Amino acid sequence: MNKAKLTTKLVNRGKRPFEISITNLGILLTEKLRAAVEQKIGRVRQYAPDAIRAVVDVQKTANKKSPKQFRVFVRYEIPGYDLTAEHRAHEPLTAIDLVAEKIERRLRKRKTAFLAGRLGRHGRPVRITDFCVPLPQAPAQGLSAGATI
Repeated sequence: MNKAKLTTKLVNRGKRPFEISITNLGILLTEKLRAAVEQKIGRVRQYAPDAIRAVVDVQKTANKKSPKQFRVFVRYEIPGYDLTAEHRAHEPLTAIDLVAEKIERRLRKRKTAFLAGRLGRHGRPVRITDFCVPLPQAPAQGLSAGATI
């Protein structure tokens, strides 16, 4: 089996460089496949601008055609715990799309939890009324001061 490794450095909007390392095993790394990995995995960076690198492994697991012929594994290195995702599919591009969605979903969840945690800090508790808008009070029509309902 032929094994190759390709490393690409991307710089997005003045941030520090983000490295995407692609390793392929048993499959030829075409320009289309490389561009798809850079586009899909690089897009996920909007949820983690402090990410250091992404390691992508594209592997052909079976010689015969099968629904799980290609395996894509991604490790997204960010401060704290790294995120990993894996998917197997009949096409390498399909597996890349699905694994990018998994990583994106996990990063969105992580960022939402981080931002929600910030609301309760700084010495004040978070109450549900902080997020509710009070309803305007409508004046009662047709009732006099002493009337009862």
